Amino acid sequence: MIIDCKYFVCSGPEVVTITAVVRGPARDLLLGERPALNCLARASGIATRCSRLQSIAKAAGWHGEVAGTRKTTPGFRLVEKYAMLVGGASMHRQDLSGMVMLKDNHVWASGSITKAVKETRSVCGFSSKIEVECQSTAEGREAAAAGADVVMLDNFTPEVQHLRHTNFCYFIAFPILQFKT
Repeated sequence: MIIDCKYFVCSGPEVVTITAVVRGPARDLLLGERPALNCLARASGIATRCSRLQSIAKAAGWHGEVAGTRKTTPGFRLVEKYAMLVGGASMHRQDLSGMVMLKDNHVWASGSITKAVKETRSVCGFSSKIEVECQSTAEGREAAAAGADVVMLDNFTPEVQHLRHTNFCYFIAFPILQFKT
């Protein structure tokens, strides 16, 4: 199977009508056509959505990071994470080993956000980032004061985040994408 592919666009915000020209035996091309188009359409949709959300955030005066914080499709992580970057969003983390995340059950087990951050820092060391998932502005302030590297306002509406963005500035990971498996 010999397939020749000439790309006209690598990646970026440009709208194009021809992305690539592929030549080869008809059977081989037809076998790969639908999966290739599905991958391209999914990645393009993610990049477009990220670009739009980045524009909305800037227009609203957002000073934090727009980052994809949700799970990716199994086996498709690299494509989806790359599409976010092309669309202008930041990558939250590549996988579970990329950062320590303290959720409500960790905070509950420790007794407070401050104690959870302190205990976590003592075992993970100085080079690991600690993120705290917060359900309120008060929790976010406590997490920031405790030394959390990232404060994620979980399940806040964009309107609430816009009203409160000045309190957290660059600490917020904005949950913009939800991939359903």
